[in-house]
Amino acid sequence: MSAIEKSRPSLPRRTLRRRLSAVLALAFAGLVIGAVPASAHIQVDSTDAAQGGDMAEFTFRVPNESTRASTTQVRISLPTRTPFAAVRVRAVSGWKTRLTTKKLAKPLTVGDFSFDTVVTAA
Repeated sequence: MSAIEKSRPSLPRRTLRRRLSAVLALAFAGLVIGAVPASAHIQVDSTDAAQGGDMAEFTFRVPNESTRASTTQVRISLPTRTPFAAVRVRAVSGWKTRLTTKKLAKPLTVGDFSFDTVVTAA
């Protein structure tokens, strides 16, 4: 053993376990706290949606959970395997709207309508 190793006291296993547990607990807490802003519940309503229908309007409501909370963004992911032929977003005062699109490898035909670009998110 070198002089440095002799002068450095070894930590008991119990202390090492406590420190490791504390580090893991802090890491877990960081993950949980980081994920909290992403969690929300959304209410989706439609008065005219029908199975097999050709058009429907949906309303998305995102309630705030407390007076200190506020919604800063709403992102809706849409299917690309069974895409919507058309998507429109109604402008809401104070909010920016954006549609994300994707070009299809092969054009898709639905009834009399053919398209090669689909909306993947709103």
